[in-house]
Amino acid sequence: MRTVTAIAILGLGVVLGCRRSDSSSLRMNSMPIHSDTTPIDELQAIDVNETKQWILCRGRDRSKPVVLFVHGGPGTPLMMYSRAFDDSFINDFVVVHWDQRGAGKSFDPKAPIEQLRFPQFVDDGLVVVEHLKRKFQREKIVLVGHSWGTIVAFAMAAKRPAEFQSLVTVGTMTDTIAIENYRFKLLKTAIEASGDKAAANDLAELGPPPYGSHVKLERFGNLILKFLGFGGVFHELTMEQASAAVLKNREYSEAELVASFEALKIGLNQLSDFVNAYVAVRAVPSIQVPVYFVQGQHDSNTPSKISREYFDALIAPQGKTWIEFEDAAHFAFYDNPERFLEVLALAAKPPTKRF
Repeated sequence: MRTVTAIAILGLGVVLGCRRSDSSSLRMNSMPIHSDTTPIDELQAIDVNETKQWILCRGRDRSKPVVLFVHGGPGTPLMMYSRAFDDSFINDFVVVHWDQRGAGKSFDPKAPIEQLRFPQFVDDGLVVVEHLKRKFQREKIVLVGHSWGTIVAFAMAAKRPAEFQSLVTVGTMTDTIAIENYRFKLLKTAIEASGDKAAANDLAELGPPPYGSHVKLERFGNLILKFLGFGGVFHELTMEQASAAVLKNREYSEAELVASFEALKIGLNQLSDFVNAYVAVRAVPSIQVPVYFVQGQHDSNTPSKISREYFDALIAPQGKTWIEFEDAAHFAFYDNPERFLEVLALAAKPPTKRF
C-alpha cells in the first residue's frame, strides 16, 4: 500500500538516524529432489532487461523449494529485513528477495524515470524468475507478492502461469481508491474524536484521496501515525523495532539506504497515476495458478473487507484459499512467521497433494 511506503520513508529516517548515531523443520516433497544440499547466502547483481538488479538468495539447503518475494511500495524493499525476520523460513525454503527496478540496491539515479512503468516491472520479474529456475534447476517456483508487489505478482502469474507452483499474496492491493477512501474516513473520525483542531485543518487542507505525489502521501502518513498508530502496518512490532530490524542487514551501505529514501519518492511520483487507477478485478479477473490470499486481521492498509471482495470475484480454476491471521497486520509474514511458514508449506505442494 502506498501509505505504507510513505510511513516507510519515515521509518528509513529513523534507521538513518540510528546509523549516524551508532557509527523443527516442515517436511515437503513439492519439488524435484536435487543432489546439491549445501546452504546458500548470496547477494548477486543480475542482468535484467539492460539493467543491473539485485537479488538475495538465502537457504540452509539449496535443494529446498524456491520462494521469490515481490516487495511492496513501489520502492519498499523487503531485502533489508531479511536478516531480522527470514530465519523462520530458510530451513525449509530458499528465500529470494529481489530489489525491483528503481528500488533499494537496484536504484540507479542516472536511469530515466520513464523506465518506471508497470509493464516493465512485470517483464523484469519474469526475467528474475527465469534466472532462478536456471540457477536452482527448477521447473516452477513459489511466488509471494506483498502490497504493491501483489499487483506485480498477479500480473506475472497471469502472463506466465506455467512458471509458478502457486501464488501467495499478502496485504493484497485490490482497489486503491476504495482503500484510501476507507483509510481517510478512519483518520477523519479519529481526528474529530481527538478534538485536535490543527490536525483537522491539516486533513481538510490535504483533502480526500487520491494523492498523486510523495509529498501528500507523506503528510497523510504522518497523520495516520499520529492518530491511528503503527498497528495497521505491523501488529506485533513498534515502528522503532521495525526500524531496528533494518540495522541487522548486511546488504546495504549507509549511502544505499540514503539513496533508497530518494528512490521511494521517485517511484511514488512516477507510478501514482497507475496505482490510483488500479482495480484488481479488472486487471486480473482470472488466474491459472493456485492462489493463497493471506490477510492480517489488523491490516488497515489493505483492509480485509476490500481484499475479500476481490478474492470472492476472482476466477481461479486451480483453487483459491483465504487465510486470515488474527494477530497480524499488513506485514503478516513477519507478524506471525510460524503460521506463514505453514502457508508456504501448503503453497509448495504439487496440485495432486492439495486438499
